[in-house]
Amino acid sequence: MTVIFDLTVAVQVGLVLACLFFIYRMGTLFSVHPHTEHDMPPGVQVFELYGSLFFGAVGKIEALPAQLPPGTRAVVLEMHRLISLDNSGLDALQQLHRTLQRQGIGLVFANVNEQPLSLMQRSGFEALIGSDNIVPTISEAVF
Repeated sequence: MTVIFDLTVAVQVGLVLACLFFIYRMGTLFSVHPHTEHDMPPGVQVFELYGSLFFGAVGKIEALPAQLPPGTRAVVLEMHRLISLDNSGLDALQQLHRTLQRQGIGLVFANVNEQPLSLMQRSGFEALIGSDNIVPTISEAVF
């Protein structure tokens, strides 16, 4: 780039590319996995969230309702390995809550780390879903 253009343009292009690669890489590090270790009653699905839920990874949360089998009455999101949450991720969780609520499916958050919990409380999301739907362990999430 510096041969064809000047150094300033080359640095700007390099910074933009670095940002795009960072967003892509962070988006691939976030994942949602079905949790099968606990015996759950019929109709309760548990998913573990890994990584950082931010604007580059919200598509994985938005796809969650399509993965639910018929007869699901509750979804538990185990968030012990979710290290950070941004406003876009919180919006995705709010949309998930609305979608599941329309389908008559409950949503419970288990083992939420400090940063995501703080954002949920400050934004009013905890009040929206009810503080009884944020529990310390998966065992307490079973209805």
